[in-house]
Amino acid sequence: MNLRTETRRALLSTIFLFALLVWVYVVILQVTDIVLNLGLMSAPLTHINVFPLNLRVDLTGMVAFVVSALAFFFLQLTPKTNN
Repeated sequence: MNLRTETRRALLSTIFLFALLVWVYVVILQVTDIVLNLGLMSAPLTHINVFPLNLRVDLTGMVAFVVSALAFFFLQLTPKTNN
């Protein structure tokens, strides 16, 4: 396997795992919001007013889910190591 394929697999694995963890974080916030009625889902993800950081929490969860699914799909299409 060449370096380009190994790099692609490492990058896709990292993107998949990070996006999946963000999605799980948003699901935990949603469950907490339902139980305690805090109104967290319509709030921005952070207090920083810069484009990717000021997305709503629910929109961030949807984007993270789609990104993790796409990364997993392309990871499965990338050849595996032959050791």
